[in-house]
Amino acid sequence: MRAWFAGDFEGCLELCDRVRPHDVDMVSQLGLLRARALLRIDRPDDAIAVVRKVFVAHGTLDASLTARMLLGTALVRRGDHRAGLDILETAYRAAERARLSAVEDQRDNRGYPEPRPEGRRRPERFLHRPCARQEVAP
Repeated sequence: MRAWFAGDFEGCLELCDRVRPHDVDMVSQLGLLRARALLRIDRPDDAIAVVRKVFVAHGTLDASLTARMLLGTALVRRGDHRAGLDILETAYRAAERARLSAVEDQRDNRGYPEPRPEGRRRPERFLHRPCARQEVAP
């Protein structure tokens, strides 16, 4: 990670090449780091190849959303704006749903001795909340 934080993205890629992943999660995280580094050095085609190669390895929702965001970003940087923005929009919607679900789970699991009578999931309370949405420039 020192290479990453020092801005040495080529060095980061070299270090990634030397790592021997021992499980699916490590394959996923290594692929995401590699894709980020490739995007930083303006190699979107390589980043797309890395994300697509390890896309099936993303076991967590967070890693899956990150992979989709990296793929969308790489497509936009490569010039395939429509496809990239579509992927980014889909990932944004999925992330918003995941965030709301996680917030609700966190609230519902704080010190309640028994389940609430109305149930754990109450998404309607989030329907009328404004959300700060960032626009993505093509």
